[in-house]
Amino acid sequence: MKGPGRPGTLLLTLGLLLVAVCPVAWACPMCKETLSAQGDPALSSRLAEGYNRSILLLMSAPYLLFAGVTYLIVRATRRK
Repeated sequence: MKGPGRPGTLLLTLGLLLVAVCPVAWACPMCKETLSAQGDPALSSRLAEGYNRSILLLMSAPYLLFAGVTYLIVRATRRK
């Protein structure tokens, strides 16, 4: 019996199975607690907005780093 044609096919299949079998996790438990707080609604809203902005910042960090490194490489090659 032959194995898969490419080694990556087996890894891809195993990865897809792992993703399909894993239970859904809460993305941000602190956001859930903040939104369900029984305290001041204005404070709860401001905290939720702060969490939202921090998540967006963390999601954009890799793209900003990639853009910065690309800019430095382009600038270095143009100087030569």
